[in-house]
Amino acid sequence: MTISEVQLGIPEGMVDSHTAVEMLNISHNNLRQLVWRKILVPTGRYKRKSLFNITDVERVKALRKPYIPSA
Repeated sequence: MTISEVQLGIPEGMVDSHTAVEMLNISHNNLRQLVWRKILVPTGRYKRKSLFNITDVERVKALRKPYIPSA
């Protein structure tokens, strides 16, 4: 967690949707799909942003397989 997140008032162990997108290296629309499919569940809100447990985001990151195009 960065100092700016602590200054914003985001609780420890939580990340906002923008940070989750950066951690997972996906678009905001793909994050919406993960939430809609209940793969990633927001646990709170802070200033119009959804908050996620950092452990859940890291779990999804570990489960994602890299895309390898067929030759």
